[in-house]
Amino acid sequence: MFRKVLNDKIGNLLVYLAQNISDLSMTKALKLLYIIDETSMKESGVPVTWLEYKVWEKGPVAQEIYDEIRDDVLGNNKNISLHKYIGIKTAKNPVNSTCADARYIKAKRSFDDSEFTDYEMSLIEGIVAKYKSYTVQQLIDLLHTDNSLWSQQVKKNKLDFKLQGGRSNYSIPLNDLLKSKEEKQQVYMSAYESLLFEESIAK
Repeated sequence: MFRKVLNDKIGNLLVYLAQNISDLSMTKALKLLYIIDETSMKESGVPVTWLEYKVWEKGPVAQEIYDEIRDDVLGNNKNISLHKYIGIKTAKNPVNSTCADARYIKAKRSFDDSEFTDYEMSLIEGIVAKYKSYTVQQLIDLLHTDNSLWSQQVKKNKLDFKLQGGRSNYSIPLNDLLKSKEEKQQVYMSAYESLLFEESIAK
């Protein structure tokens, strides 16, 4: 959502993660993007990236970012692309050699914080400091806890990932975090409408 106007912000966020976390795998980066957005929604009423997260077996996944990284098509869309910001390095899967090669994110430029508010930078720095040493499995387990939005959607929609190839078309409803929080709902709608207008006039 809003990639036309937020692509540079998302690209810079991935640069920051890659520069501050050694051997940043695609899966770990995707989990951290979600944690950043979920935490920002809880605290401020507005996500940082506005990405849409799908309910997949290993937790919430921003599918559009996943597809770009997995297929190494970062430069296929000149208008909306991450290729200026990150590159992908593939290596044998360190956990299971029979699985697909692992993909690691490498920064291609210096981080630019001009896209972020002071609050967002503080939030991102705090999350990186807290979770940088977590393994991918630890992050997955964190997002699979019984009260998580992911778990709620799995139960609500009776998802059986073994029958669905590990994926689903259901999205994580981050707005559920704002229920009964009228002030944050208003902040969200104001930010949403502003981005909607920016997106409509963006070339």
